[in-house]
Amino acid sequence: MTTRLIGLVVALCVLFAPAVSAHPTASTFVIIHVNGRAVDVQITANGRALALTLEGLSKARLSPAIAQGPAREAVRALSADVLRLSNLTADDVRMALTWIGVEDTADPDRLGLVTVRLAGTLPNEAATLRWGSSFLLGAYPLAVTAGSANVAPDAYEWLTGSERSRSYRPADLGLHEPDWRTTLRLIPTGFRHIIPAGLDHMLFMLGLFLMAPTKRALLLQVSAFTLAHSLTLALAVCGVVSAPARVVEPLIAVSIAWVAIENLMTTQVSRARLLVVFAFGLLHGLGFAGAMSQLGLSGEHLVASLIGFNAGVELGQLTVIAAAALAVRALRLPLSLERRFVLRPASAAIALTGLAWAVQRTWWG
Repeated sequence: MTTRLIGLVVALCVLFAPAVSAHPTASTFVIIHVNGRAVDVQITANGRALALTLEGLSKARLSPAIAQGPAREAVRALSADVLRLSNLTADDVRMALTWIGVEDTADPDRLGLVTVRLAGTLPNEAATLRWGSSFLLGAYPLAVTAGSANVAPDAYEWLTGSERSRSYRPADLGLHEPDWRTTLRLIPTGFRHIIPAGLDHMLFMLGLFLMAPTKRALLLQVSAFTLAHSLTLALAVCGVVSAPARVVEPLIAVSIAWVAIENLMTTQVSRARLLVVFAFGLLHGLGFAGAMSQLGLSGEHLVASLIGFNAGVELGQLTVIAAAALAVRALRLPLSLERRFVLRPASAAIALTGLAWAVQRTWWG
């Protein structure tokens, strides 16, 4: 029975792991510039993925020539759908947007991305502004700023799918934000880097939870991981350390597999295990920093941003552990059966997922 269960879980992981990505990077983001009553909306995303999504949500179908040509031309052909699926409101009334154009992103480090530009006009005396989209899937960052200046690195909020943004007051854009408000604003950003966007981090936390015979063992592992990833994130944000994503992301996948495999080979949390968890925490911190490379957590509110972001990450990690603990407790299994029917199959599934990701991220990016 146990062998069959492990085999089933492993097979599912092999099938579905390659379709699951790591925590989001800033390959998709939206920046809205407000200059008086003029509003400039800039949507940056992977051109090919954006075109496929728009076509799937459209009644129109692209001709083979356009579909197989440059991604920007496919997006331009679906401009009416971009306008239809963009929801920018002033005082909860939808604004009329016009199409300005779409261009390939000039940055050589971001090949494949396109930037769509839309424009609108704020009604007189508009008090609030909110953004929403029905064609940007997954988690992505949004910034609403005054004028055309560069966006402050800690001025983003993260949205997921069709989720609406918070309300922005055009009159307050560009004003100094106190540190406490920055900290509170960054907590949801950190949380979403774990749930729902950080599946690799969630699996790593589950690997730690599965090898926790006592609450103290769990606390020591989580504390080591938290201290380590907070350290490297802060150092990376300050520019002290850096590592390319093509190296960090496969190693994060290896760390997931390593911890899960170790769960199958031991029953105790040793000092060596804590050192390994700490080392992998340093690695995951670089992963967070890589994911935030386009946004950053530096600038005027460095300390406040890091505190808020890390608080959100910790809340996300605790939520994952609490959910896992409730699920295991609901089974009401003796410790021996819990190891046989929960720890071993789950650890095997996590290990195989990590190995599949490692292969995917190494050879297919």
